[in-house]
Amino acid sequence: MATNVWALPIIVGRFCPLSFPLSLSLIQGLNAPIISLIGLLPGFAIKANWLTAKLARRTQQVGQAYQPPRGWKLDPIVASTPKHLARRYYQFKTGHTPIGAYLHRIKARDSPNCLGCSRGTETVRHLLTNCRQWCHQREKLYAGLAEAGVKAPQDSEQCPEARLFQDPKATTALLAFIGAIREREDNQQAWEQAYKTDNWGIEALDEGEREGEG
Repeated sequence: MATNVWALPIIVGRFCPLSFPLSLSLIQGLNAPIISLIGLLPGFAIKANWLTAKLARRTQQVGQAYQPPRGWKLDPIVASTPKHLARRYYQFKTGHTPIGAYLHRIKARDSPNCLGCSRGTETVRHLLTNCRQWCHQREKLYAGLAEAGVKAPQDSEQCPEARLFQDPKATTALLAFIGAIREREDNQQAWEQAYKTDNWGIEALDEGEREGEG
């Protein structure tokens, strides 16, 4: 639909008596040619430059910061972390992290058991309190909690993970723990990929030799 240039002063707001407050979402709906037209109107060059700079900053910020689902209150500490770590943090917090219990519930894994230590169901609580695979990372987690004045999970607690994720003082230690887990997982995946690359074609070669012998 064609845009009425004469209506632009009303759209951009603040520059004429008929203007209404301008929201950033409305600005983002304007494409580059329209913003350029705004700059050609008398007295709107400064406004057009401001709009362009504002949109550029907003785009950069959106790319760097994690955007939680609508209605969620974003923890300021989590907001300052890389997007992939913030996403994993909220997966842990809501019980939707891709580990045994959740994967089994959505039928993505046959068993909910922990593949790291084989000592029961792999839940968030298990990772925070019992899993042998993450014992060194857990020691650092408990040290961070103690430094922040937060009590470490107790065996007698019914749901210690809920208490920790609801306490803002525990956020930094939890992020470090989750980040360490993710880093080790990424390193493991990189090693497996490198192994597959290094051994690419060997199985086919062995199979060919066996067929030749036959």
